[in-house]
Amino acid sequence: MLDPELPRRIAAIAARIQKPQYVKIVSNGSLLTERMARGLLDSGLDKLKLSVQSL
Repeated sequence: MLDPELPRRIAAIAARIQKPQYVKIVSNGSLLTERMARGLLDSGLDKLKLSVQSL
């Protein structure tokens, strides 16, 4: 979540992979901002897993 280019990088990866593969991120979400969340939604990310155990 620290990389401001993450949504752009995910979009590039998502455009190159063939379905049924998917793009997934696992994070504790502590640095997830509204702007980053919207960017991830628009990027083609298929799954975002937030782990509260690591907080």
